[in-house]
Amino acid sequence: MTTTTVYLDESGDLGFDFTKAKTSRHFLMTGFATLDPRAVQKAVKAVFRSMPKAQVKARHGVLHAVREDAATVRRLLTRLARLDGQVVVLRLNKQQAAASGADQHAIYIRLANLAVAELTNVATSEEAGAVRLVASRRETNRLLNEHFRADVAAAADARGLDPQVDILRPSADKGLQAADFLSWSFFHEFEHGDATFSSLVRSLDLRVVDVA
Repeated sequence: MTTTTVYLDESGDLGFDFTKAKTSRHFLMTGFATLDPRAVQKAVKAVFRSMPKAQVKARHGVLHAVREDAATVRRLLTRLARLDGQVVVLRLNKQQAAASGADQHAIYIRLANLAVAELTNVATSEEAGAVRLVASRRETNRLLNEHFRADVAAAADARGLDPQVDILRPSADKGLQAADFLSWSFFHEFEHGDATFSSLVRSLDLRVVDVA
């Protein structure tokens, strides 16, 4: 039975003090679904191989889009654009979310659940009878990680899925690093009006969903 792997990553912050310069106007939850996670991991590894040894050593096995130069970002996004996969970008207008009074964790879980719902069409196709959800470890608190795992699993279960849910560090699964680059590229477009990088992956099966 074929398994669809769905990598989840986010960009922006969930702060609501808009008087601070670093508070983002948007928060994105990006889901990248693939039937071939090995191809995704190979794409990341290929970028590592193209880098000088000193740079590879300094990164400790993790590429992070916000810290890389433009050439490295383009190199990985170009490789990802050649793969088969589905991308869903959930775009939250934070000023509207602030008015609702929801707390940060509730907003994060809601967006993750919506990402699962948007991506289950491929997970429930004839070619893919199972789904594995992989999210970055975003909290050091074990209880919050387990709460996140349970909530996302419940959302998938409501759609007839029984997923494997893994919360890992990006160093443990390079697919998370690919999702980071995808999410960052769309954040760069929506937050800063610059589609230089997101335009490189428009060939992927892409949906952008605005969340009120």
